[in-house]
Formats: sequence, structure tokens, C-alpha cells
Amino acid sequence: MSAVDKAFVGRVSSLQLASLGPATGAYDCSTFALSFFNQATLALVGSVPAGEDRVRVRSHALVFAASAGAVLGLFFVVFTEHVVHAFGASAEMAPHAVRYLRIRALCMFVGRTRDVSNQFCLAEKDVITPFLTTIVAALVNVVGDLILCQRFGTLGAALATDVASAAACFLVVARLRVKGDWPAPLQLPSSRDFAPFASYAGALFANNLLKMSAVATMGAFAVRISTVSGAAHQICVTAFMLCGFALGMPMSWAARAFLPAKVEDPEYGRTAAVLLAVAAVASAFGVLTSAFFLRGGGLYWFTQDPEVVAEVGHAARYVSATVSLSIFYQSVEGLLVTQQRLRSLVLLGGSLTFAFCVASTFLHLAGLLSLPLLWATLMVGISIRLCCRA
Repeated sequence: MSAVDKAFVGRVSSLQLASLGPATGAYDCSTFALSFFNQATLALVGSVPAGEDRVRVRSHALVFAASAGAVLGLFFVVFTEHVVHAFGASAEMAPHAVRYLRIRALCMFVGRTRDVSNQFCLAEKDVITPFLTTIVAALVNVVGDLILCQRFGTLGAALATDVASAAACFLVVARLRVKGDWPAPLQLPSSRDFAPFASYAGALFANNLLKMSAVATMGAFAVRISTVSGAAHQICVTAFMLCGFALGMPMSWAARAFLPAKVEDPEYGRTAAVLLAVAAVASAFGVLTSAFFLRGGGLYWFTQDPEVVAEVGHAARYVSATVSLSIFYQSVEGLLVTQQRLRSLVLLGGSLTFAFCVASTFLHLAGLLSLPLLWATLMVGISIRLCCRA
């Protein structure tokens, strides 16, 4: 939905498009960090027998996720200006970024409720409901942006996205209630009830946070280069998230679902080979679709500013290469989770994030940093880490 917002806001103003960087960076980083609740919920609900225990786990998951979203949303509402400045917003970007983030933060608990509820569906092998909620959210968001963005800019985009999130949440809750899978009444958890979530997802939370820290750092540096670079970066990172990250995550999930836990298992080699072949196909598809976004007709969905278009063109080849590498990178992450090598998973993500931040800071202080070089630095970092794991 952030990508849809950027497409419509980019047609209003390059300044407002650039201002979405700090705002969506803060929001997306925080929600992705909290996604460990989704992963833990799916594992825990699927591992207990049907009946009272499963209702209790669902209830606790809802309370934990919604509460975390509410607390984090309240923090963003109170400290919005400090947050957007910390994520790199300049004085001229700040008003637009503040409006967007503050409105999105008000409904953060709704999004977390929707996400966890979708896991209840997946645990029951229902993939149709999450798919329908995604379609509904996208359609409502597009219609809302069409009506509101031209007049209200980033504020209109935030309102449209909140309404879309609420509509998707209403749909999944209604479907769960009809099927009898909605936990009612809710059971308030104790502090001990959080332990299963924390023990399962601690390393995943740290890994998610590290990855999104790298994305947030890129956004902060991009807006410091110039407003044009900040706006162009929003298009580049959208292509990366849609074509690389969104394709790479299923590779990670597939590795967790299909790879045997032990390398010595006779099926391990064959399954790993199949997964790598699928990852290669996904990588090729990701490169083609990112090229469409960054060099083809897709670029003009986001902006018609010739300076921004030119800046995107300079960085496009590095973005596409990073898209390809990220799909394989996430496949490796899935392999590490399958083998219970969670420490290696965190070290892998931590070393990549640290090296990238140090290199980018050095280039920035030396006055050498540009948008193409920023993406090239990330590309090289991922390449080195993949070679190390290989």
C-alpha cells in the first residue's frame, strides 16, 4: 500500500514523494519488525491440536499484536516530528512526512490485527481469505488515492491507506467469525503466555529489524543527497520491495516448509536443488519486472518529473542487480532457519547492515555519495555475504 501511495503522490509533487521516504521508512520498518508475531502465530497455531488450546493461542496472538501496534502507533503520534527527522526528513519535507506518518500511526493496531488474523486463515490451510483481503485493500487504496491525493497530497494518501487497511481487517474478521475460527471472547494473556512467542521469534525479530535498518539508512542518506535523489530513491526502493523482497520472502518460506532439518537427510540435496532452481526463475522474473518499473512504462506511474526520471535511470542497473541478489539472499535465510542456525542468521544480517552503514557513512562524509553509488554499495554487500555463506 505504501507503493500505491508513492505512485499517486509522485504525480502531485516530487517534494512530497521524497517526503514519503522518511515517513514510510519509519512505518514500514516498525511494522516489519513486528511481523515476528505473524511468523510465531502461524507456527504456534499450527502446532497445537484443534480445540480450546488453539482458541487460546489465537486470542493471545491478537492481544499481543494489537497491543504492540497500539503502543508503537501512540509513540509515533506523540513523537512524529522527531521520528521523521531521525529518518532523514529535511525542513521542507517534514510537514508532508509528519502528516502522513501521524495518520498512518493512528491505525497501526488495525494493520497488526489484520496481519495476525490472516495467519489464523493460513493455519487452517485457507489461502483464499488472505488473498481476498489483499485485493480489497489494494482496490480501496487505489480508489481512495484517486479521490484524495490530488487535493490533500500525503495526508490524502495516508487516509486512503488507513481506510483500505480497516476494510481488509473487517473482511478477514468477518470470514473468521463465519467459519468459527475467531477467538471470542478474547482471553487476556499473562506475562508467561508471551514466552512461546518470544522464544520462537526472538532471532527473527532481530533479523527483521536489522534488514529494515539498512533500508531506513538508505532512505535517510538518499534525502540528504538532494530532494531529487530522495524522490528517485522512493521509486527505486518500491521496485526493490515489490520485485525483490516480495519474491524473496516466498523463497524463504518454501525453504522452511520443504527442506529437511538435517543436511544428512537424503532428500536434502534434491529439495535444495529444486529450491535453487525456483529461486533462479524468481530472480530472472524480478530483474525483468524491476526493469519495467525503472526503465519502462511503469516509471511514469510514479513521476513525470524529468530530473527524477533521469536519476532513477542512473541507479536502475544497480537496483535490478540488488533485486536479483536479494531473492537468493532470502533463500539462504530460509535455509538457516530450517537448520535452526538462528545465531548465524542474525550474524549474517547484522554484519551486512553494519558494513553497509559504515561504507555509506564514509562515502557521505567524503562527499562522494550518490544514489547509484548507494545502491551499488548495498549490491556489493549482499554479494560478499552470499559468497561467504556459499
